[in-house]
Amino acid sequence: MSTGASHEVTELGGSTPKEEKVKELVSGDVGYVCASIKKISDVKIGDTITLDDNPAKEVLPGYKEIKPMVYSGIYPVETNKYNDETIKNNLKSKIINKYNDNLDEKNKIRSK
Repeated sequence: MSTGASHEVTELGGSTPKEEKVKELVSGDVGYVCASIKKISDVKIGDTITLDDNPAKEVLPGYKEIKPMVYSGIYPVETNKYNDETIKNNLKSKIINKYNDNLDEKNKIRSK
């Protein structure tokens, strides 16, 4: 509902406990929906799914848009050459340089 996109459902299934195709899912059922979705931006994790011809009046309570995150760890081979401050400064400079590189690419004027 949050994206306003509409897609054709190609398969509907329930879990009982193994997955089986079904004609409908009702309140309390556990199942899955396969649809003809072409762009990942048309889908939000945890969003409410509703019918085009009989839409829900509002989204189900508790829906919050997720914030994607990446977790990583850095483990220098020679730990005696690095301290926390050195690593922080190097990472900051890499991030700033990458940001500036992206700006340069967007602002380039191409001549023919």
